[in-house]
Amino acid sequence: MTESTIALDPNDEWTPENVKRGRDRIAALICNRDYELLFTEACCLFYALALQEKLGMPAYYECNPGTDKLRHVFVMNGKTQCYDYEGPKDISAIAEKYGGWRDVPPTPLTAERARKDICKRELGDLEASILNLARSEFLGRRALYPQ
Repeated sequence: MTESTIALDPNDEWTPENVKRGRDRIAALICNRDYELLFTEACCLFYALALQEKLGMPAYYECNPGTDKLRHVFVMNGKTQCYDYEGPKDISAIAEKYGGWRDVPPTPLTAERARKDICKRELGDLEASILNLARSEFLGRRALYPQ
C-alpha cells in the first residue's frame, strides 16, 4: 500500500492506532477535496450506499481471499455489471482489482454488515459528512450511471 492509501490493509486489525490513522487520513482527504481517493480507497462503502439509494441497485462487497474484511463495496445490476465511484465495470474487473481473482461471487451487503463496518471505523461526526459528500459526488457524476 502506498502512503496515500487510507484503507486498512485487509490483514490489519481494528486497533485504536489503526482506527485513528484511518480517521485522520479520511479527514485529510476531505480537507484536500480528494474525493476520488476518498471514495475509491477509504470510503467506497459510503459511495455504494449513495448509489444504492439513488439507483435502487443492491450493494455487494469483495473481500481478499481468506478474509471477511470489506475490500471494496459497489452496486450491481444483474450478474456482471457493477457500478462504483469510477463508473460501470464488469465484475471481473472488480474481482481482479480488489479481491484477486476468485470464483466466488461477491457477497450481498446487508444493512447490519454496513453498520458494523462503519461503527468499527469510529468516524463520529465525519460519518454524516462522508455520506453527504457521496450523495453530492453522485450528482456530479450522474452521467456515468444508468438513468
